[in-house]
Amino acid sequence: MPFLKRVIKATLRNVDFDKNLESLRSFEDYVETIEYNEAYTITLDEDLFGPNIELPIQREDMEHAANLERKFLFVNPSASGTTKQLVGGSKSTLLASLLNDAENDQLVFIPHVSGFHWVLFVIDLSYPIVYYLDSLHGSIHQNLKLILSTAIKLRDNAKNLERILAWKEVECPMQPMNVECGFYDMRFMKELIANRSMLSK
Repeated sequence: MPFLKRVIKATLRNVDFDKNLESLRSFEDYVETIEYNEAYTITLDEDLFGPNIELPIQREDMEHAANLERKFLFVNPSASGTTKQLVGGSKSTLLASLLNDAENDQLVFIPHVSGFHWVLFVIDLSYPIVYYLDSLHGSIHQNLKLILSTAIKLRDNAKNLERILAWKEVECPMQPMNVECGFYDMRFMKELIANRSMLSK
């Protein structure tokens, strides 16, 4: 299963956000030069999904993507991944440092893979509350719950906040077989970007 191995390797590779921040800013400027009736083909790097994939996008898609960072924070799965070994700190401190960059009105997406199964954690830091979405309708792993709770507590301590963290398991669609969890993770994020009402179920 060489394709699956490449996907796992790419998933666990950490992303240096600061290194790519200037590219993101340049992308926002570039969007302004595109006509609305034009399509621009981009190549999704193999680090993202395994193989290289060409994807045509239009200006309205680019504008949507450029605005995502203001409303949402996407955390690399390797930050919470159970298979990644950290040097010089715990997963909680790594997550706390990432959450420090988030505004309270942003929704934080943390896709997480345990073994070969993907689940999604969504954090609303304004309350704070952690939403758990699992397309197999399983329970939250207690060790991971401790890691996330500690990370949010560290963030609150750094900001002199004293709050009680709430947890909610969201009633979400169930995958039909045992191989669609990654697709459902992406589906959940896509739907939440468009409308947060799923979190109230």
